[in-house]
Amino acid sequence: MSLCQSTSVDRRLAQRQRAGSAAVGATEACRLGDAVGDLVERLAPVHARCDSVSQAWQGILPEALRRHCRIESVTGGCIKVVVDAASYMYEVQLCKAELLAELQRLCPRAALRRMTVAMASGAR
Repeated sequence: MSLCQSTSVDRRLAQRQRAGSAAVGATEACRLGDAVGDLVERLAPVHARCDSVSQAWQGILPEALRRHCRIESVTGGCIKVVVDAASYMYEVQLCKAELLAELQRLCPRAALRRMTVAMASGAR
């Protein structure tokens, strides 16, 4: 999706088409500031959800694990955690259900349903 396909541009195109104007191409010019502003508005809630999950993760994880684990992604209700050693992966796997339940309680807007744990690339 290009930056110019923002909601305000979509509305303007729909208005022109309803008004009976000639077919408008998909590459209609728009102001860059408008397009970036619309993109930031659409991404702000996603960023806020991921940031709160990251903060909650830092709060619930013991210091010993925190140094060896990190959240790689939060997408589609799934949180992916990467660890730097097999022993830490085992520990996180053991308490995965409790960690997920606590994250769900602390961050209900994130709508987390699943947690996966993987080794970080280049890990021992």
